[in-house]
Amino acid sequence: MVTGFVLMDYLGLVAMGAMLVLAGIACTILLIAALDMPFREKLQRAAVAASLGLAAAVAIPHWSGNVLENLQWKGAPYAEPFVDVVENRSGIITVSKSGIVYGHGMYDGRFNTDLMHDTNGIVRPYALSLFHPAPRNVLMIGLSTGSWAQVIASNPDVASRPSSRSTQDTSR
Repeated sequence: MVTGFVLMDYLGLVAMGAMLVLAGIACTILLIAALDMPFREKLQRAAVAASLGLAAAVAIPHWSGNVLENLQWKGAPYAEPFVDVVENRSGIITVSKSGIVYGHGMYDGRFNTDLMHDTNGIVRPYALSLFHPAPRNVLMIGLSTGSWAQVIASNPDVASRPSSRSTQDTSR
């Protein structure tokens, strides 16, 4: 519970792995202390466990520098590095060098509001006024990069907040 709901908001995937190794070594040392054997042998076993744990805690971050890229691309020739990563208990969001956003390892959109170089289907929010002559209130679900939200918010027919009349109508 603590790992998934608390620590994942503060630690990334690699740091969480190193922390779990250290927690496992601490449990191992406690179990060694509870063994019925001479103190000298307990000390030797605890020292071996502690040295293995410290070596792992140092090696994990060093060897896991590109773990998210390796999980995403799986050695594909078109692989590109991530320029931004957000990790928390809700998941992992990554942005590639070319501006593609991936949520939980799946394509989630691109940063683009340019209608002439449409790389993310941006023509659809621009076409909103074709489907309704004055789209005042618009519900958006799943904003991803926010590119579509920016186009909708820039539409002069869309209200930035509900009018007092529409608020009264919905409260009945």
